[in-house]
Amino acid sequence: MALNEQNKVSAEQRMGNRDLLNLVSPPRADRLRRLAFWLAAAVLLGYSAWASGVISLKLFTGLPKLGDAFVMMLVPSGFQHLPEFLWALMETVAMAFLGTLLAGLMAIPLALLCARTTFPIRILQFGFRRFSDSCAAWTT
Repeated sequence: MALNEQNKVSAEQRMGNRDLLNLVSPPRADRLRRLAFWLAAAVLLGYSAWASGVISLKLFTGLPKLGDAFVMMLVPSGFQHLPEFLWALMETVAMAFLGTLLAGLMAIPLALLCARTTFPIRILQFGFRRFSDSCAAWTT
């Protein structure tokens, strides 16, 4: 008798969970409409890629080359190249440090030349400001 009551309680809990799921999930028509929209968008995107030549035979013949390039990016096994990698890492960090240091040292006088309170000659100040703007616009 107790076992029968436990089965009844668990069945009621399952029904309660289903009711809760029905409350929080969107109606079936909305889900199907959303699925149809995304399928149509995927088909349109695929057709556009095929028609414009983005997806072509060249892409599929080049995939093995892409895999080879990916394998070359992996770290080789063993530690025989470790000193070379550490030296290259140290050079990279040193270049970044020196570049930041030099940019900071150049920025301080340029900022003083661009400031209205420290450089009274307006036409030169305007030129230094435009030079500073052009330096900021350069991409690296």
